[in-house]
Amino acid sequence: MKCYYLFLILLLNSCAIKGNLAGLYSYYHKMQKQKPSLYVAPGQIPSVCAVQKTNEPKIYVVNGLEVKKCLSLYPKALVYIWSPKCHSKICFPPELLQQKCTAKKIELFIVAEYYDNQQMEVDYRINRPILGIDTQYYHSDLTSYYLGKFIYDLGAKSSNENRYLYFKDGHFVQDYNFIDDIE
Repeated sequence: MKCYYLFLILLLNSCAIKGNLAGLYSYYHKMQKQKPSLYVAPGQIPSVCAVQKTNEPKIYVVNGLEVKKCLSLYPKALVYIWSPKCHSKICFPPELLQQKCTAKKIELFIVAEYYDNQQMEVDYRINRPILGIDTQYYHSDLTSYYLGKFIYDLGAKSSNENRYLYFKDGHFVQDYNFIDDIE
């Protein structure tokens, strides 16, 4: 019985959560409150398709239907679901991903899975500004819920596990784990 208690104490001490739960919640309201000038709220631009990257980083808050309209304007397009704090081998830095997409003649749309001012206020060398998911439109702050709805609105059939959603002429082709898997 003493071994059981010792094991339980060790387990509880090793499973402490430090920091925030990045990826579980959007943190939009907290981040927007801290740095309102970074965010462009829905309805403040006529079309997300026409938005150009500026010298000052901006995050355009959008829903999947708005992005879907843009995808049809390009023969090949990629929606990358970007997790700002992800360091896995499937998570590419925005600049490197832009280089790969440019080489493959694919239009890149980077959509943040959740909000993180420290990563989002970086002036990445990418062709388009980073987009953020409109959590108010999807009536949820839970990432798995609003991300699933966003992907559904794109017309993609994805399990939320693959970060690279590939489109041809606005039609969903396939989702991928790695950018290099795309032809």
